[in-house]
Amino acid sequence: GKVKYFLLSGNNSGNSELVSWIKKNGKEISSDEYSSSSSSTNSSQQGMRGGPGRESQQTLYLVE
Repeated sequence: GKVKYFLLSGNNSGNSELVSWIKKNGKEISSDEYSSSSSSTNSSQQGMRGGPGRESQQTLYLVE
């Protein structure tokens, strides 16, 4: 029942206290671990990657 992963994207202006806590207490996960380098256009892969040109605006954190 606990959130284990949190994806921050864009300017993260929604809840600054929560975003600060996640950045302080979470472990940043490299996009290499969850994005695909293949040329397929699987919809779930596109969802994690955020579409063309937006990968650098998203960061996945593991919170334990």
